[in-house]
Amino acid sequence: MKQIHPYIRRTILFLLLLLPNIYAVFCVNDLTISLAKSIIYFVVVLTCLLLPALVLKAKAYFITEGLLTLLCAPIEIASIYINKETCSKPFLAIIYSTDRQEATELLSSMWFLVVAVLIVWAVYFYLAATEKQEWLLPKPLQKSLLILLPILPVCGMGVFSIFSYHFNREQTPAQIAADAADKIMMKFYKIFPYNFYVNSISLLRDERDIDKRIHQLEQFRFGISSRNDTLPEVVVLVIGETARSHNFSLNGYERPTTPLLSKRANIISYDSAYSQANLTAYAVPHILSRIPVIHRDCLYTERDMIDAFKEAGYSDAWITNQSAGTYTARHLHTTDYHYASHKGGSAEGNYDVELLTPLEQYLHTQTTAKKIICLHTMGNHWRYDSRYPIEFSVYQPTIDNKFNITDITPAAKEKLLNAYDNGILYTDFFLDSLINRLEMLQCPVIMLYLSDHGENIYDDEREVVLHGSYIGTRYEYNIPFILWYSEQYFSLHPDKVLQLRAHQHSQFNSAVVFHTLLDACGITEPIDSTMSLCHPAFCPMDTMQALTGDENFIKITCDTILR
Repeated sequence: MKQIHPYIRRTILFLLLLLPNIYAVFCVNDLTISLAKSIIYFVVVLTCLLLPALVLKAKAYFITEGLLTLLCAPIEIASIYINKETCSKPFLAIIYSTDRQEATELLSSMWFLVVAVLIVWAVYFYLAATEKQEWLLPKPLQKSLLILLPILPVCGMGVFSIFSYHFNREQTPAQIAADAADKIMMKFYKIFPYNFYVNSISLLRDERDIDKRIHQLEQFRFGISSRNDTLPEVVVLVIGETARSHNFSLNGYERPTTPLLSKRANIISYDSAYSQANLTAYAVPHILSRIPVIHRDCLYTERDMIDAFKEAGYSDAWITNQSAGTYTARHLHTTDYHYASHKGGSAEGNYDVELLTPLEQYLHTQTTAKKIICLHTMGNHWRYDSRYPIEFSVYQPTIDNKFNITDITPAAKEKLLNAYDNGILYTDFFLDSLINRLEMLQCPVIMLYLSDHGENIYDDEREVVLHGSYIGTRYEYNIPFILWYSEQYFSLHPDKVLQLRAHQHSQFNSAVVFHTLLDACGITEPIDSTMSLCHPAFCPMDTMQALTGDENFIKITCDTILR
């Protein structure tokens, strides 16, 4: 058999190794919007791909790269095809949780693709096996790579340091450097095959931490007496994302961003509710827990609100459109029903209304009369324009998929604000659709929606944008807090509804969620009545502690925010 010329053979081998990366350049949302991004991405990919060739000769190099790269390439390509983004942690979690029967059914339905993959693998490893044991790279290229290796991270640190300083000028040099390093590492979560291994290792660590946490909390009890009455009752907690109270017309905003909720009966919108932190990872756990943010070190010493309802005899469901955080991941293992979207934040068509499908499934399959359901939405997380379908693009001009993070400047405020308000319009639609579904249950239902934190959109002379700032602004902490109750709930608990309405303009933070929802259902054992909005003893909070992006505390009062 005639030997393939070494250059042709190696070209074929490199092209097969780079198949997922080539596909990514043409199909991944983050890359298609910018030629510069695509070029930088490919330079980094090629540099990383060639690094092992500094220590491995040709045959060993190609066989090693084939085992580490080509074998997992189908997963990367599938993620790009389905989600228009590189393989993410949620997508891998779905892959790893698929049982043998599901995998067999899926693969048998696309046998032609399986055959194609096997042929590619066979061709690759045959060609790799025919390589000689000689150095793959010429000496000049090896020297260039050795020079380029330290230069790329330094350049990356410089670029990201400029971005960090641009978005938050309160940072110290050490904080800017740490932030830049984090951003560089985040980029490796998107570069195949490193994203595959980094996310896989992260998943394994999460599993270990979750198992440890579940074991730690096994013996914890709130001491709630199980409620034996059979009357159906449903509690729904909707945790939004990056929504600020200021942009809800329910709270006086000049644009009609909540037209559907504004027409509804039995809606209470609280205009002085605040988050306990301006980052999701800090804010969400303290929405669910009764432990306030000032004692966050004690967060893992007891269970949370979902567990408290479970202890009272409720069936529980956790339905999320976001990657599971360290704290919330436990609920994807312990709840009676759980659903996590495999789409990432930049995936096309990843809209919150899709959460209503698993909600329907849970309501149809769960026979327990009493239910606690938590929906964690994508809300208004950046990119704003990716959070709603085109028909909700009401306010113009707005940003589009060509708008890059480097375009976030004060000059773009109008576009940013329009896109943000369009996202609030979609949240209004999502919540209205959810309430329509809950009304059909014809039973006592109480639904609470609040956001984890707010957002800055160049609102004042400080020119702060996005969230997680170190200075802390009212726009980051003043969050929407909207409650809806069914007629059946009002008939059973008119006294509680009276109190809920009486505190509509009281000032408080998200620490009230635990106590209010349990008290709303008559579960009083673990609650503090002074923190329940449906109790006459409720005490408004004149001063509240909140956590900033640099893990320091600020004090929020009715008119100031103090460090």
